[in-house]
Amino acid sequence: MTQTKGWGEWADHQLGIQNSCERGCSYCFATYNDMVRYKRITKPQERLKYKQRKTIKKPDKKYPGRVAFANSHDITINNYSECEDYLVRLLKAGNHVLIVTKPDYVVIRFLISALGKFREQLEFRITIGTYDNEVLKKFEPNASDFEERVLCLKMLFMAGFETSVSIEPYLSRDVRGLIDRIYHYVTREIWVGIMNHFDQIVEYAPVIESLRELYSLETVLTIHSELERYFGHNYFTGKITIKYKDTFEAMVNKNNFFERNELIVNSLLVEKNGVGN
Repeated sequence: MTQTKGWGEWADHQLGIQNSCERGCSYCFATYNDMVRYKRITKPQERLKYKQRKTIKKPDKKYPGRVAFANSHDITINNYSECEDYLVRLLKAGNHVLIVTKPDYVVIRFLISALGKFREQLEFRITIGTYDNEVLKKFEPNASDFEERVLCLKMLFMAGFETSVSIEPYLSRDVRGLIDRIYHYVTREIWVGIMNHFDQIVEYAPVIESLRELYSLETVLTIHSELERYFGHNYFTGKITIKYKDTFEAMVNKNNFFERNELIVNSLLVEKNGVGN
């Protein structure tokens, strides 16, 4: 598996205020880090309980490039006050901020009010892996449903904020159908990606085993081909583009590499056989 840059594709700095998240997403990369890489916890459920970071990066500092928030948790009604204070301080310091969230309606209403004057420095990226609420409930048990996320996306769009969507990981086969349902309210990119570190995560979250086929080479190539054929590179008149996360793109490029080599070999064999005749 190709090493992923994760949020490094989106921002130069990734900030947050806690090492916990109440969403309980089965595939969570932060849980993978705490479970597998850093051995901070022994069970995924331990991340549900609020735990503030021991070291929080200064919000009053001007960071070079773009800042993403929040990389190890979401913004919820329970941590809203702390998150708002941190975001306001980041923005007052002149930072350009990407907020990534599985949004709640009430939280987005508050954020629109609190951060409206910083519109030029902000982009909201809404995570939506599928339009199937049963699937969302199964793998993101404490997050909002599809309709609420689209409502939040629309609210942000109507309020004049830059908006984008992360379909990483996609949680059902119909990525094209999902994009059809959301692109009207997107001003920037729509990102498509697979579930990373699948084999490691499935060991402590066996519920994701049912998704394995979604991230096979065959499915990735089918989804890629369908999106390219249906939407094209400039389907949204150049304003909005579909982008592929690094591990998704690596699978497509690797397949294309082998296909090109196979064509070259076959061509040489034909030429050789032709000369022999």
